[in-house]
Amino acid sequence: MRHHQFSAMDKTLNANTKDDSTIKVAQYRTIDPALLFHRFLILSKTGQFSLEDVMSHELCSFPAVLFEGKEILRKANKPQLAQAVTEFSSKKSNKTVLDSIPPTEHYVLDGGSLVHCLAWKKGDSYGAIAQSYAGFTICHYGTATVIFDGYSEGPSIKDNKHQRRGENTDPIVNFNAETEFVGRKDDFLSRSCNKQGLINLMTEELEKKGCTVVNALGDADVDIVKAAVKAIEHQPTTSIGEDTDLLILLLYYAGTNNKVQSY
Repeated sequence: MRHHQFSAMDKTLNANTKDDSTIKVAQYRTIDPALLFHRFLILSKTGQFSLEDVMSHELCSFPAVLFEGKEILRKANKPQLAQAVTEFSSKKSNKTVLDSIPPTEHYVLDGGSLVHCLAWKKGDSYGAIAQSYAGFTICHYGTATVIFDGYSEGPSIKDNKHQRRGENTDPIVNFNAETEFVGRKDDFLSRSCNKQGLINLMTEELEKKGCTVVNALGDADVDIVKAAVKAIEHQPTTSIGEDTDLLILLLYYAGTNNKVQSY
């Protein structure tokens, strides 16, 4: 009789899954029938565990605590960390949190933040857009060090972020410096190959202006922080970026005697 109950249950679960191996109970939450069957099998064979103990573990094929969907890690709550740092700094000193960037001898810029800081005008060539970034950099930061993320064909630690954003849904644009920009900036930048092409043009224009440009192989956060820490050995340096990771990495790489400002 017990065997008959298990068989009926397994048949019902498989009927609901169709061609998939899991049962969807809510968005991004599924139950693996095999796991559920194994839990009941443990109870029937051993009798060493209570039903409450056996069923207290997750029944999905991936741990929901770490993953929000299949092969998609949960996103860290960086804004919450940034807010906590801001509030803590404000309590310590009114001078800690500034509304403007103080002058310094050298700047190290996050190229990813730089790409998003200017609006694009339809009809402008991509070469003109790259020149506008170079002019903006020189005007505000002088001959700064600019470090860009790399967007190669191989795996990257940013792949998870691209999956979440729906990477590869917008078209690839074949362009050069003379090609006119049409469409939407966000759509263009959603494709890694498009972004890498623009970075190549920006690199050329920035180097013409005397800036030092570094193109990382993948995520540039560590390279940005290391460049800032190295530069402080020779001159007062300010690191400019919008990623909370830069602050965390700076706390790790900067020695107690280094005075690197980060904004």
